[in-house]
Amino acid sequence: SVNERNLNVVEWSDASVEGLLQVDSDIPVLILTAGNSVTLQVTIEPSSASNRRVTVESSEPDVVRVSNQTLSARKAGECFVTVSSQSNPEISKAYHVLVIQKVQSIKVTSDRRQTDVGGHIPLSYTVSPETATIKEVEWTSRNEKVATVDDNGVVTGVARGQAEIRASSKDGSKRYGSFTVTVAQQAESIELSEDALTVAVGYYKTLKATVMPKNANDKSVVWSSSDESICKVNAYGRVTPVKAGSCTVTVSAKNDPAVYATALVTVTQPVTKITFDSREYSMKVGETLQLGWTVEPWDVTDATLAFSCNNTRSATVSDAGVVTGISRGDVTITAKATDGSNRYGRTVVHVIQPVLGVHMKNDTVRVGVDESLTLNVVLEPENANNRNMTWTIEDTYFATIHGTNNRPSVRGRHWGTTTAHGVTEDGGYTVSCTVNVGNYDKALKITDLYLQDNAVKIVVRNESNMNITRLYGLVTCYDIYGQPLPVTTNGLNSFECTYGEVLYEGDITRHGRFGFTNYQQPAAQIGRVTMAVTGYRTDTGYSRNIRDEKLTYVEYKTANYLGYVPTPVPEPTAVPTPEPTPVAEP
Repeated sequence: SVNERNLNVVEWSDASVEGLLQVDSDIPVLILTAGNSVTLQVTIEPSSASNRRVTVESSEPDVVRVSNQTLSARKAGECFVTVSSQSNPEISKAYHVLVIQKVQSIKVTSDRRQTDVGGHIPLSYTVSPETATIKEVEWTSRNEKVATVDDNGVVTGVARGQAEIRASSKDGSKRYGSFTVTVAQQAESIELSEDALTVAVGYYKTLKATVMPKNANDKSVVWSSSDESICKVNAYGRVTPVKAGSCTVTVSAKNDPAVYATALVTVTQPVTKITFDSREYSMKVGETLQLGWTVEPWDVTDATLAFSCNNTRSATVSDAGVVTGISRGDVTITAKATDGSNRYGRTVVHVIQPVLGVHMKNDTVRVGVDESLTLNVVLEPENANNRNMTWTIEDTYFATIHGTNNRPSVRGRHWGTTTAHGVTEDGGYTVSCTVNVGNYDKALKITDLYLQDNAVKIVVRNESNMNITRLYGLVTCYDIYGQPLPVTTNGLNSFECTYGEVLYEGDITRHGRFGFTNYQQPAAQIGRVTMAVTGYRTDTGYSRNIRDEKLTYVEYKTANYLGYVPTPVPEPTAVPTPEPTPVAEP
């Protein structure tokens, strides 16, 4: 018997030698490794046999060489080794020896080292030496979370990372070859910050692209526009409009164009300028005016305007740009774009109050010879814009008229009466006024002034064509030495005199009909007396106060008057307060 404890002996039907035996036999198979030696441990029974020697023989010495009981495997192959008793060769033990060449090294190769998650890399291998008996290998992955490998050496990417793939010999040599693969996480989808956006020409918006999953190796993307005449997009997703319209912006994974996302871009053309057809308009109160305007550019997307008026007391404006005049005034109309561009245009509308009529404040006026008077013409309504008028006068011998508005100036030339006519430029309304001309400061003349029994005597004649109902005068008295002589109850040397009877044209006053205000007959002799007519009233209600510089003084001196009176006559030292008289109305 042979001690097989340290021998690799299997049955001929064992799976480990299946396909390796070229010679049929049904005896046990002794597996040896080329280059190695084993010594058989043979036991002869009975132990009392006189000849305990055995003979060991190999059928193929070049495969297995026998030395005594030592078997030396020289090369891969098959042979039969027989152990027999020298004393009785029929007693023997035979083995079907299989010499195998074990693998010394394994080299794993592939045309690439990287694949994507879900991708595949086919690996191949070569073993050394080429005479290795068992060339099959077992494939394993050292990191199956990253990559797996099947029995054919095909690697499948599982997750981003690196994995060592081994090809291990199945001949028990414990030899293996390794190959490191890199698994990349490809982009699977792209998310855009907006899938639809609106942007105006002159502005821009930036789209943000997020590559998924977040652990993708390459997050590079490529941007493109379906119509660059509508909008352009740069490498950073910045969308720049070119003109109004719609197009699609696409972002795709750089290493996989099949992974992409799109956004619909609507480009609007905002308003850049609003211009009214006129910088100024004019309209009448109660009328309506349709404004005209231009919105630029011509291809603006939304040309809608919002109108407003800064003075709604004078005018209002509708959404359609129709202005309605309410009252006289200037208003500013603003048209503002509603597309968010904040563009606006402005125009000024002058709301005009037309003339609806005209009348004279006084139908009859008086003006002095060589004097001027401003006529007061009232336009209806009084706030009418156009105050221009054309004026004529019937007889320029008596007066002339000048002026182009409702305040013409009439100048008297000779005593008499004429008529002024005016026509409004707006509406052609007419008005007339009677003009009485005279030298009104000299309507009354002092024809006589003297003293009788130390009493003042006065004669005044009406030299006008008016009926004078009251005249006013100022009388001043001096003694024979030229000193002021008190002649009033309050000690003044001057007093007011009045005459209350009607003086028709050419009439003179009558003695004893004058009234002297506060007069007191002086005890001393009056040596000198002066008088001036200071004003009058007429039967038409006309009143006139003669200004100081227009007063005409008349004086009388007695024969025994010794005083010296300088020229011009000095003002009286005290003047009594005259009775209030109406102020002349133009």
